[in-house]
Amino acid sequence: MTADELRVRHDDTPQPPPQEARKVKVLVVDDHRDTRGLMELLLQDAGYDVRQAEDGTMALDVARRWRPEVIVTDVFMDHMDGVDLIQAIRRQGWRTKLIAVSAGWRRPGPDGSDEAGPDVLEDAISAGADATLLKPLDGRELLATLARVLSAR
Repeated sequence: MTADELRVRHDDTPQPPPQEARKVKVLVVDDHRDTRGLMELLLQDAGYDVRQAEDGTMALDVARRWRPEVIVTDVFMDHMDGVDLIQAIRRQGWRTKLIAVSAGWRRPGPDGSDEAGPDVLEDAISAGADATLLKPLDGRELLATLARVLSAR
């Protein structure tokens, strides 16, 4: 993902959250380093404390030690995908807010076709995600979604 795909110009970036929200911890999970880096920059510029993980297994380890308030996770990743990560977080009983991100592909149906399979973002909601976003990400939408899930604490 490039900076253009985030479609956020510096002058369009929403104002940082209130002072007390500046310390909100957000874990960004994606197997694409550039995507993680761009999301981290956007979120740091908005005043959030951000860490990265490249897959669900690493994210679960970071979450156990760091306890982020929000995890923004891609769905398709090696080792542990985003849906499995969401399920693992929910099994822990943590009150972490979870935002799943994907291009919105469908899982293959029982006969191997795309026709019958559910959308992976629907899988994420069923697993316990608080919100979903489609790729390519719009930076303003990511920040607005983050603010929305945090306000629902």
